[in-house]
Amino acid sequence: MKGQTTILLLILAVLLCVCHLVPLQDPFSLLEPFARGLPEALQMALAMLVTPLMMLYSYSFAIGTFIGALIVWLTLSREPAKSHPLHPLVLPILSILWLTVQAVPFLQVPPGSRIRPMAWAAYTLTSALALMTLSIIQNIGLIRKGKNEFICAISLFLSVAIIVVPSFSLHTVARIQGFELAP
Repeated sequence: MKGQTTILLLILAVLLCVCHLVPLQDPFSLLEPFARGLPEALQMALAMLVTPLMMLYSYSFAIGTFIGALIVWLTLSREPAKSHPLHPLVLPILSILWLTVQAVPFLQVPPGSRIRPMAWAAYTLTSALALMTLSIIQNIGLIRKGKNEFICAISLFLSVAIIVVPSFSLHTVARIQGFELAP
């Protein structure tokens, strides 16, 4: 990808991640004043047109993080990045950051609520296991190629720590926001 395209996609990814933090009540209630006088068929047509936008709003954080992760992956797979001495640390550090940020949407949960984020837990656990596995495999390969063993050892430690990050970040957000995690 060219530099300008990469920057534009990165801006899009950040905007998609941030737009999820804009508080929005029931999206269809915003359309109610406009749809009041319309026939039922037009109300249904309006709802059908708005539903994809509301779905985009609902899943914007996941789409934004996916675009951001893809850009980072493509950038790291270039040859100049691979030859850098700190290259083994990049994947585990970015994985930890990415999994930490996955708890940001929970900042919208009202204080005192009880939640059980099962879908989020499955998504982040799967992501954490995949990223941990990729990072460990990458570091073992780099050790075999003769890269700096000390940096690779630190990277392996960070790779194993990846699995703990989602739970830690969710519990931290729960403490900050004041909601309770149901068992």
